[in-house]
Amino acid sequence: MNPTPSPHGSAPGRTGWGGALFSPAPAQGRPAPPGRAHPGLLHLVLFLCTVVTTVLAGVGLAHRPAPTSMWVAWALLRRDPARVLDGIAFAAPLLASLFTHEMGHYLVARAWKVPASWPFFMPIPAGLGTMGALIAMDADTPRPRRAMLEIAAAGPLTGFLVAFLFLLVGVGSSEVKTAEEMTVFLRLGGLSMPESPALALARWLVHGGLPPDRYLVLHPMALAGWYGLYLTWFNLLPFGQLDGGHIAAAVTPRRALPLSVLTFAALPLAAVASRHWAWLAVAAGMVLLGLLAGLRHPPPPEGSPPLGARQWAVLVLCVLAFALCLVPDPLPRSGL
Repeated sequence: MNPTPSPHGSAPGRTGWGGALFSPAPAQGRPAPPGRAHPGLLHLVLFLCTVVTTVLAGVGLAHRPAPTSMWVAWALLRRDPARVLDGIAFAAPLLASLFTHEMGHYLVARAWKVPASWPFFMPIPAGLGTMGALIAMDADTPRPRRAMLEIAAAGPLTGFLVAFLFLLVGVGSSEVKTAEEMTVFLRLGGLSMPESPALALARWLVHGGLPPDRYLVLHPMALAGWYGLYLTWFNLLPFGQLDGGHIAAAVTPRRALPLSVLTFAALPLAAVASRHWAWLAVAAGMVLLGLLAGLRHPPPPEGSPPLGARQWAVLVLCVLAFALCLVPDPLPRSGL
């Protein structure tokens, strides 16, 4: 994810990739301010904390496929240390997807000579164990439209490839259950994951056409891939400081703000039309993101060339990735 600093209402210097307001670390190659610890230490500490929280999340998910309290996961791990393998089977692919996403942003930014930090992982002792990751960028560096689009698109596209690969491998280790077995599984607290086109494709590639009365219970690695693709879908929404918002600002700078408003307005309509009220939770998250990071993008520098054939090809790939990750219901459900 890659928010651009808004000139309207944001404090100077507070920006970060991921929608969060952030005081960026010194760009690579610049010395840290006197008296401040080496910024690389913060990256490492946050990453190690995220490893711990995501492994615990994986332990809980293997025990009960709905996100479980970290205290419950820790108690399970103390009772049976071998459960750490379940946690690693979830945490490793999830972190690999997040890391690849952010490094996609980082490497393309460096190729365009836009200063950027290493990824900052965001651990949280709940849910999936992480709120994602972000990179900080120099707010004073002008970004032509071509650079803005390629930097923004690099994260979701690389993250999509890694997440889909883990989903594919994980589906091969997933259980196929009958309707009766699936009913028991759900009564015990399991969740049914909404099927995106990417999940349907992975299921078809691995298992062929399953009969209508057969259901797939995802392996922890497949769950990590599913969540990685879900985050890719969310990131590609053309809203504010999400990657999709930056892509929209690169494609049509003057219409990026109205497009953000339309995207937000579509979510309550989707909730009413589909009767999947979880869309309102996505809308609430976008409100929080908009309040923290703003919706506006600074205009590209004067004389910025229009998008070329390569950028339009990248845009097509982003639309394809978005379509493959789209889910009919944005949250797992407890029924068939």
